[in-house]
Amino acid sequence: MVGGPEALSQQFHEGVIEATKRQLQSLADKRKARAVSHAGDFDRVEMALVEEMEDFALEDMGKIVGGV
Repeated sequence: MVGGPEALSQQFHEGVIEATKRQLQSLADKRKARAVSHAGDFDRVEMALVEEMEDFALEDMGKIVGGV
């Protein structure tokens, strides 16, 4: 990050944190819904792919939050 986290406004920091919270809640809700429905229409391969993509999103969110 050019200039370091202190170069960004407090409003930007708060926006990133709030957006991250919403995304984390959305991911948690989706995973709970899939667990309750026993994967519904998803087969195991599709489920593994969806969860892998979610894990990548979580890793990226962690990187962003770590830099804020």
